Amino acid sequence: MRSLFIFALLFSVFLYGAEKKITTLSLEIKTADKKLDHLLNEEISFICTVRNDKQTSKEECLLVWERNGDDGKKFSGKTLVSPEKAAVLKTSLDTPGFVRIHAYLTDKDGNQLYHQVKGKKVPVVFDAGAAVAMKEIKPALAEPVDFDEFWNRQKKYLYAIPMEPELKELPCKDGKVRIYAVKLRCAGPRPATGYLTVPRNAKAKTLKAQVLFYGYGLAMPSVPVTGPASHIVFTLNTHGYDLGKPASYYHDFYKKLNTGKYSYALDPEQNKNPESAYFYGMVMRVLRTLQFLKTLPEWDGKNLIATGGSQGGLQAIWAGGLDPDVTAVQAGMPWCCDIGGDRTVRMKSTMRPAYTAALGYYDAAYHAKRFRKDSVTTVLSAGLGDDLCPPSGIAAFYNLCNSNQKSILWIQGATHFMVPQKTDRFSLKQ
Repeated sequence: MRSLFIFALLFSVFLYGAEKKITTLSLEIKTADKKLDHLLNEEISFICTVRNDKQTSKEECLLVWERNGDDGKKFSGKTLVSPEKAAVLKTSLDTPGFVRIHAYLTDKDGNQLYHQVKGKKVPVVFDAGAAVAMKEIKPALAEPVDFDEFWNRQKKYLYAIPMEPELKELPCKDGKVRIYAVKLRCAGPRPATGYLTVPRNAKAKTLKAQVLFYGYGLAMPSVPVTGPASHIVFTLNTHGYDLGKPASYYHDFYKKLNTGKYSYALDPEQNKNPESAYFYGMVMRVLRTLQFLKTLPEWDGKNLIATGGSQGGLQAIWAGGLDPDVTAVQAGMPWCCDIGGDRTVRMKSTMRPAYTAALGYYDAAYHAKRFRKDSVTTVLSAGLGDDLCPPSGIAAFYNLCNSNQKSILWIQGATHFMVPQKTDRFSLKQ
């Protein structure tokens, strides 16, 4: 055991250097042509620039880089850079997809360089990307042949169950809105629960309605302080928690969602069957919430909006694909687009369920085909450096999106958890 520990320590030193050295250097990577999309086999040049805004030092350091792509090829290397000497990395792609450059800085001795940010050491790193024949990107695998039949059967089962809504009005200092804790009976293992805000003096059939979805994780539900005066908002709790409980309740509940070594929704045994998958209960709660919103007397009967980021973006996409009354889907860096891509040479997601045929019923790309034509779809953000929600999956979703009005914002250097303040942004609209 001791020898194993020593090996691991030496290996980490080899990879990342013996020290965490603080620097004021920053790293930025952009395509030389300032383009998002490129032709097949076209040469793509990435300009890697080191900046030092706080010092006049011109000392050289090492750019350690790796090129990955949807062609399954990886290359890596090191090159000297400085504030006066940029590096140029050239590559291409012979298949529709994306290429990614992951790079970080070390000193000449191999010690990785870090920024000091709020007492924490953050590596000087940048994840850049570019597209090739982006409009030709499609899901890697075919959707289930009985996709619509399966979901029509599940919706019929759900809608046969009475909602039995429980609404408890909560104190609100803002006199313009009412706030309710809501619990709805649902198919699946748990009810749909969440907080509802309704403008206080709204007239019947005058307001659009919006449902907000959480990203992956615990996401303890908190009572809204206020709400918009212009529309109805329901913030859905992902897991069907009871509301108004102490923090210990939510932490204990969340732990019980895990199965063995797997966090919720990631257990391949559960995911062998679409009705035993954790996503099943999530979808039922999404549909139940939409059904409930449509019963509110203030709803205008026309505008129904689904909004969320990451896992919340996936839920918003389910809403648009399964409920024909949803008129707008707003998804930021949506999760689980083209899950089958992990079975190919495409760049893999670092965190999503391992592919099973049953998960095809939940793939965001297939739901995009079923959005209503006159709906508005907005991909609020998509990161060219995102390795949790790979850009090829998001492009496959976007290309299949059935909306006549759709837009997407691609951000250079954006990962799933970090978006550079100053970087290239590519806004596409249709």
